[in-house]
Amino acid sequence: MPINPINLVFSASPDPTYPSIQPYLKPVPYTPVSEAEFIQQREAIARQRRGIQLASDRLAVQIDEEKLKQQHLNLGIARLETLTKEQDYAASGQKLIQGRLKVASLRDVSLQQGQELLIGRNQAQNKVESARLVANELSEKNEQKRAVAGLSSGLAGLADQYAANAAQN
Repeated sequence: MPINPINLVFSASPDPTYPSIQPYLKPVPYTPVSEAEFIQQREAIARQRRGIQLASDRLAVQIDEEKLKQQHLNLGIARLETLTKEQDYAASGQKLIQGRLKVASLRDVSLQQGQELLIGRNQAQNKVESARLVANELSEKNEQKRAVAGLSSGLAGLADQYAANAAQN
């Protein structure tokens, strides 16, 4: 059903739910005041302005205090992290020192064992050499005794065969 513009009725007061220019078209009401009333009202307005400024400043101080507390907290966290890293560094340094000490002691032990083995080998070589020298001396004495005893060649051959058989067994 089409709307007929003639039947439209315009209201003197617009719908408050929609924005309207009407409030801005009205002139601002003012009343003439005397000098004393002017000073008194102006002082009241100045007091309100100072109160608003004071509340704003107090709020700014509270905001700055909260920021300072947050920065102080961040500084504390950073210090704790630094201390933790220093302790970790000291612990890893201690482990490194202990590892180096262990390696050094193992090296010293192995060098000492190596020297003991060399000494033992030298002692064994000395014993073998002394046994060989004793054997050579004994064989020389035996040769001298044979020469002195004047054994016949047949008996000397039997003694050599007996010594060879004893060495094989």
